[in-house]
Amino acid sequence: QITIRWLGLMLAVAIIVGTVRACQLLRQPLPSATNSAEDEGDTAPGLSLKDVTLEQPDETGSLLWRVHADEVRYSPDQQTAEVINPDGELFQDGEVIYRVRANRGDVRQDGEFIFLRGNIVATGVENNLVLRGQEMEWRPQDGLLLVRDRINSTHPQLKASAQEARIYNRDGRLELEQDVVATTNEAPYLRLEAERLTWMLDEETVRSDGPLKVEQLKGEPGSLAVSDRVTGDQG
Repeated sequence: QITIRWLGLMLAVAIIVGTVRACQLLRQPLPSATNSAEDEGDTAPGLSLKDVTLEQPDETGSLLWRVHADEVRYSPDQQTAEVINPDGELFQDGEVIYRVRANRGDVRQDGEFIFLRGNIVATGVENNLVLRGQEMEWRPQDGLLLVRDRINSTHPQLKASAQEARIYNRDGRLELEQDVVATTNEAPYLRLEAERLTWMLDEETVRSDGPLKVEQLKGEPGSLAVSDRVTGDQG
């Protein structure tokens, strides 16, 4: 009888342990990670993985973003993951719209946004726009890409600098804010200065709802000089 009771107790313990383990396996605290070197097992608190690809799908399975990193460091509470030297793609409707790289980044537990920092380079696949800055945030639910801190943007038609850039890819709209200076790359050469500029990439127009200064530049590239200057409350 003692033996039977002992076996029954061990069986009960095994069932409890198995149930707890199954619950742990069902938890998905962070976007799925694939280690290209070897299977490291389940993600443990504080775990660090090398050569990892993180990706986040939406409810239908379409990717929102995918990032490869030299290293991923999970926080002890598994709410965030720090990525080292991230290099990846941002998706919209299943298509890659921007390729991005940076020094470091953070992925939040629910995967609703990804935050990158340090020497940001975001390159538009369709619009030929390249943005450089020090901070970047991708909010796929809003279709919004934010780049902050010493922004420099280049495009075949226009180059600009600012402190913050907001890109609404569905609308083909780029909003530049704070100390904005934009210069056309082709004649007639124009330089625009404002606190905020809205650049409609598809429509090829730039506008300001606030004070605006526009200078016409003449000469050869590299030795342009101001020939005319106009200012207004908007333009």
